[in-house]
Order: sequence, then C-alpha cells, then structure tokens
Amino acid sequence: MTLFVNGRVIARPGAALDAGRTHPARRAEVPYATPACDRAVAVHAGRIVEVGEAGRLRHALRDAYGTEAGEVVDLEGGVVLPGFVDSHIHSALFARSLFSADLRGARSVEEALQRVRDHVLRAGAAQTGQWVFGTAWDHNQWDVPVVPDRHALDRVTGNTPAALHSGDAHTWWVNTAGLRALGIDRSTADPPGGTIERAHGGADDGEPTGILREAAGQHVDRLLATGAGGNLAEQLGHAQRVLWGLGITGVHDFDGEDCRDAYLDLRARGALGLRVTKSIPLIALDHAIDEGRRTGGGDEWLRTGAVKIFTDGALGSHTCLMHSPMRSPALDEAPGAEQSRGVEQSRGVETISEADLSAVIDRATAAGIAIAAHAIGDRANARILDVLAGGPLARQDPTGSGLRHRIEHAQHMAPDDVRRLARLGVVASMQPVHATADFELVEELLEGHRLRSYAWRSLLDAGAQLTFGSDAPVETPSPLAAVHAAVTRQRRDGRPEGGWQPEERISVAEALAGYTSGPAYAAGQEHFSGTIEPGGIADFTVLGADPFAVPAHELAEIPVAGVITGGALRHWV
Repeated sequence: MTLFVNGRVIARPGAALDAGRTHPARRAEVPYATPACDRAVAVHAGRIVEVGEAGRLRHALRDAYGTEAGEVVDLEGGVVLPGFVDSHIHSALFARSLFSADLRGARSVEEALQRVRDHVLRAGAAQTGQWVFGTAWDHNQWDVPVVPDRHALDRVTGNTPAALHSGDAHTWWVNTAGLRALGIDRSTADPPGGTIERAHGGADDGEPTGILREAAGQHVDRLLATGAGGNLAEQLGHAQRVLWGLGITGVHDFDGEDCRDAYLDLRARGALGLRVTKSIPLIALDHAIDEGRRTGGGDEWLRTGAVKIFTDGALGSHTCLMHSPMRSPALDEAPGAEQSRGVEQSRGVETISEADLSAVIDRATAAGIAIAAHAIGDRANARILDVLAGGPLARQDPTGSGLRHRIEHAQHMAPDDVRRLARLGVVASMQPVHATADFELVEELLEGHRLRSYAWRSLLDAGAQLTFGSDAPVETPSPLAAVHAAVTRQRRDGRPEGGWQPEERISVAEALAGYTSGPAYAAGQEHFSGTIEPGGIADFTVLGADPFAVPAHELAEIPVAGVITGGALRHWV
C-alpha cells in the first residue's frame, strides 16, 4: 500500500462539462467541479483505493488492512490531475525522430540541407553506409516554398541513402541512393492512394523526383520495419522517458505493427510504463482479425485500439480532400512550382474509394474492431460520416456500449457536418497545436471556403465528444502546449493577437478533459481511467502550478513536477 500525500488533487478536471453540455451558458458558472484541495491518495496494486484527508486515510487503512501505508510519497504541494493521455501520437516516428536529423523550424531548403549534412557527420553515416533519416521538414515555411527534390539532398548525402519525413508525416523526401535502395525508378507504378512525383521535361523527364506522397511512402515504412532505423524497442524506451517528462501517462498510438511488436517486447520485459492503446494499420486488419484482436482487448498496459483508415492526405502536403479546390499563390510563383501544380491547385487526394471504405468498415466492425478514420478536408469528413451513418451507426445505438468510432483530426468541416458528427456519436480526435501552427496556411489554401476549422467550441456546443492529442512528431507532444493552444488559439509568442478564430476557444476545464476523460471515453476506458477515484488506475500527472489559477498565456509554461503510472513514480523533479 502506498499513500501519496501533500498533493492538491483535481479529481475530475472536466466534470463541469456534464453540467454545461445541454445548457452551454452554465459553463461559465462552474469553471471546474472539483477544485484543487489537499488530499491524499491511497494506492494498492496499481489501483486507487481511496482519496481523502491524509490522517483519516491512515486510520482507515489500518482498520481495513491491519496496517498503515507501507510507503508514503510526499507530492510537495503539487497539483495532481488524472494522468494526461495523448490520444493521437505516432510513437515510433516520435522515438525515431529523437535519433534523426531534426529539420523543424528550418527557414530555407539550404538550412534544412545544412542540418542534414551536420547529422551525417555526427552519425558517421557516410563511412558506415547506414541510412540517414530526418524529420519535420516543411517547405511551406521556407523563404522560397518550393517542393525539394533528390538532387538537392544528394549534395549533402552523396551515395549514402537518405529519407526525410515531412512535418505533416505525409511525404518522404528521398535521395537518389535511397530511391535506388528502395527499388524505385521510372517504371515503378504509383500505389493506390499514393504518388511518386516525377520530373516533367529536361534530362530527368519521367524520373522520380524523390518526393513520395501518401501511400507511396510505404516503401520507406517497410524499410523501417526491417530495423533500418535502429532498435525500436530501445528507442521507445527512451521516448517513454521523454513523454513522462511532459506529463504523459498513456498514448493512443497510430504507427505500424513494428511499433506494436516493440511495445510487446517492452511489456514482456516489464519495461513498459505508459498505458498504450495500439491501433491496427489497415494493411494489417485481416491479420489482426485472424489473431482474434478486438478493440479494448489486451491488458492494463497494452490494449488494442481501432483500425486506422486514411481517407485523405494533409493540409501541409496539399493533399487533404476538399469539395472546392485549394490554391497556393506562393507556390505558384516559386521556381519549379510547375512540377507540383497538379497537387497545389487540386481538391486533394482520395486515398480510398467510398466502396472500399464501406467494405473495410463493415469487415472491421463485424470483428469487433472500431474505426479511426483520418480525415482532414471537408469532403473527407463528409464521406466518412456518410459511410458510418449508412453502415455501423445505422445498426448501433451511439450512446450505448458498442464500438466508439473516431475521426482523427476532423480539421475542416461544413457546419452541418459538425452537428452531424455529434448526432452520430462519433468521437472527434483533434490536435490543438495544429490550429496554431497552421492558421496562416489555412488562410492561404482555404481562402473563401465556408468551413469550421479546428472547431472545438462548435463541436462541444453541438454535443460532440472530444479527445486531444499531438500527432507527434508532427507537433510537440506537450499536453500543456495543447491546452494553451485550445484555450487561447494563439502560438506561445502571442500570435495572432486575440487568437485565431477566437470564437472556437474553449475553457481550461474543457481542454484538460481532452487529455483526461476524453481519451478514456474514446477508448471505452472511462470506467477505470480519466479521473482520480477509488477503483481507477493509479495514473497521475503532478503539476507545479494550478492550471485554473495561472493566466491563460502561461498555461504552456506550467512545469511538470512528476508522473505516476500504476502507482509507481516514473518522473520527478
């Protein structure tokens, strides 16, 4: 028995939402239902036994168990919340990014290439011939926002194979040696739902440029699954410590089967200290069904989640599926823009046909597997709602105990679809920092589109269930950075003044619910997680300040004092 004392416990940070769900005006009356107050938490075998005043708990434990707590942990006045859960993370990509060339924030192709050159030198890759990997390049942020090619990357990597993931995780930039190693040449066909970009005109006419969009990136994904990127279990172990330091106690992961295997390895060795809800990639659905995997199955540390289905691409790669065309004047005017204009002024990419989408959903739900559909554009969101409404949700009470289906991202939606999502009981799995990172790109690409973008307030007012995550390594996995973005609709530097589309801001309670009770509900785990109550799992995030008491612009700066999972102290500062 362990007794955690001297903590200011907020047992249900989002409890006010229930009171305000039907009557939005009431939200202002109750900023949060369980204010931070001095409480002790008794834990046994990884579960919460009781919450209350420390002296009373000591007596109660002695009366009930014949002994007082075997260990007393002083939380030093920290603010204790239910453990933060990132409900959309690519933890394998994130783990690998910690050992890759970091191109985040580069302001030109030259700066990005210099970082790759520095990484090659540090890693000694030119001598070993090992693959060079990089992450988070974003041509939309470059001074000349031109799509790069293999020749530029060849200048700093030579004959060493290299593959760099874009910031939105939907495009790979590969050098000539890498294309050769992957077996990609002018005769390689585009896969369904993907594009191998090719040169138009000149000596390279018809040759791959080195840009692999959407499903074409599976060439690199299969390479990574062979271990070319290093020992994934070891990398995940390192990433786990990084996530603890950010206050994260659990994740809903959306990477491949190699990531699942690595988590199983950590679990078997007793080294897994994050709660993992592991999605099933669409390519592995039949295998998962044959194995008998079902959503919610597993143990308290590693459970099966939903099947991940891509229905479109991404805003940053200009491949999200829209009803009306996107346009990008900056890219139209950039040198070399003619090579990618077909994408830049398109309605995006349909990565799966409606017939195939319907068939996959029927197959998965019949096997007890929920749906997690990636949808960015308004047309993609409308299509998945159409299919769900005409299929599994027509046969299921969405408020009952059946499968809980999700839309991952739900970024740009028609107003009617906001209300329809809520009415159908589909969970909106969203990433607040996407809004503050991308608002300029939204205004450029989607100018004139009559949409609700990152519409947290509208969704909540319509009665929708929200769950929040980061999409790391696309954005920072810091939950407090996401809470700040959701509450202010501003970047951490205060831009834009007053917040972007401020009518979609939400309260601190609602934002915290997105990282506590929201993920629990989305995964069907609300009966034992998402709150600090007897019988629940003993997963806590301890903060150095009360998020309800600090100014909104300081939310992202609140220090994480500690993390406890399964009653064990994982991180403390």
